[in-house]
Amino acid sequence: MDIEIPQEELQKQSRSRNIKIAALVLLVVLLFFGFRIFIKPSVDYRTLKTAQVATGPIQASLTATGTVVPEYEQSISSPLQARIDSVYHPAGTLVKAGTPILKLDLSYSQVELEKLEDGLQKRRNEANLIRLRMEKNLADLQAQYDIKKLRISSLESELESERKLQQIGGGTGESVRQAELSLQIARRELQQLQEQISNQQQTNKADLTTLQFEISIDQKSVNELKRRMQQAEIRAERDGVIVYVKDKLGTTVGAGEELVRLADLSRFKVSASMSEAYASELKSGGKVLVRAANQDLYGMITSIKPEVKGGLVTFEVGLEEGNAPVLRPNLQVDVYVVTAYKENVLVVRNGAFYKGKQDQKVFVVRGDKAEARSVDIGLTNVDMVEISGLQEGDELILNDMSEYAQAEELELENR
Repeated sequence: MDIEIPQEELQKQSRSRNIKIAALVLLVVLLFFGFRIFIKPSVDYRTLKTAQVATGPIQASLTATGTVVPEYEQSISSPLQARIDSVYHPAGTLVKAGTPILKLDLSYSQVELEKLEDGLQKRRNEANLIRLRMEKNLADLQAQYDIKKLRISSLESELESERKLQQIGGGTGESVRQAELSLQIARRELQQLQEQISNQQQTNKADLTTLQFEISIDQKSVNELKRRMQQAEIRAERDGVIVYVKDKLGTTVGAGEELVRLADLSRFKVSASMSEAYASELKSGGKVLVRAANQDLYGMITSIKPEVKGGLVTFEVGLEEGNAPVLRPNLQVDVYVVTAYKENVLVVRNGAFYKGKQDQKVFVVRGDKAEARSVDIGLTNVDMVEISGLQEGDELILNDMSEYAQAEELELENR
């Protein structure tokens, strides 16, 4: 037969069990912290990367990517529509100024030139005929004018005679009035003829000016085609290397189509691009550091393209040492756009310790130990970090020490 355990006894056993569990947990915690006190975490010094804190300048920068391109590159286009007749030098050839590179076939242009010259001669002949016709019409009007003047002289004499006859009683007043009327009509007709001659002269002048203008336009077309035909032999305008040449013989090219691209490989610049999110940091004349094959070159932003493509903004960098031996066409380089600059501040080499925070925990070597320090981070770039809270000469551990975030001191083995 089962015996019922009193409720008070059950509660007493439960309290005893809870006390034992709590004591056990407390003992584990005390042992853990005691172990932490007497046994400090350690790290092999040989696995660490360290750097000394120093006083010096630092510049904050934004990272971009760049490609080395010739500082001077000339594109030569076809002056007219033609076929490629000859190619004298392939791409990659170093040429001197004035060296012929490519020649165009002028057969089509010669036919076009002959048509233009025939049209020009035809217009000149037409202009001569019109000029002769104008001169004849004007001469006819002038002859009529001269005749009319003679007629007026005759009428004036007749009027004078009629007046004298009337004075001696041999004529009548009606005859005098008739003679006066005839003279007035003749004078009016002479005036109209004079105005007609003046109008004809002005009209002739305007028409001749228009004809001359049309002839001048045709002449310019002929001269322009002749000029472009003279450029059919493409020549280098300066010393350089042929970067591109359209070398397929017999190919028809249109006016303005690129035939040759010539580059001066004695000096270079950098075409760079970066995220449009930092476009506001780009300014013409801004300082730039270019790292090419582990060599640092300095320059400044010379131009910024206004359009954004693929989320990137493109700009060009002029280099102080554009002729540096390390530079070559299409070389990929790192570009750092300087956004701020400080002098005489504490700096240390950048490393995995930097987490992008303004305040963080770092470890400084002190003898055979590494001590935790709280520091403030200022300007940063890919190489250096501005740091406050340390002293010049302190040896800072550059490794990522996140696993020791709770430790205040580390033992350094093999120091």
